[in-house]
Amino acid sequence: TAPSKASTGQMSEVTQITAGNGYSTGGEAATVSSSTQTSGVYKLVLATTTFTASGGSIAEWRYAVLYNDTAGNDEVIAYFDYGEGYTITDGNNFPFLTNTSGVIQLA
Repeated sequence: TAPSKASTGQMSEVTQITAGNGYSTGGEAATVSSSTQTSGVYKLVLATTTFTASGGSIAEWRYAVLYNDTAGNDEVIAYFDYGEGYTITDGNNFPFLTNTSGVIQLA
């Protein structure tokens, strides 16, 4: 189901794929590479998070969700539409949030 600003404010409102074969419910923790503000523009750069399918395929997905796991309601920060559904087949991997220009830029 496509996330939306109106209906996807916290992780409890997100339909996750089934855990297994290299995917755990809630995903993986993102690692901040840099967090800067220059001339009124905030930029967040995250290290690449890679999921590797093992023992079978990771279920089809289309959207990746970035959320605050330390907040009481696991508030959603952003979601990313990969444009179509992907299945990570056994033995293969997929790098998420790879963007040295920043995954989020706010002015």
